[in-house]
Amino acid sequence: DRPELARACRLSMAIGMLAMLLPL
Repeated sequence: DRPELARACRLSMAIGMLAMLLPL
């Protein structure tokens, strides 16, 4: 498995969570 792919997935998930929490 590819570590850079897992890192990108985690990063995008963190960004999505931030974008969800930002308007609150």
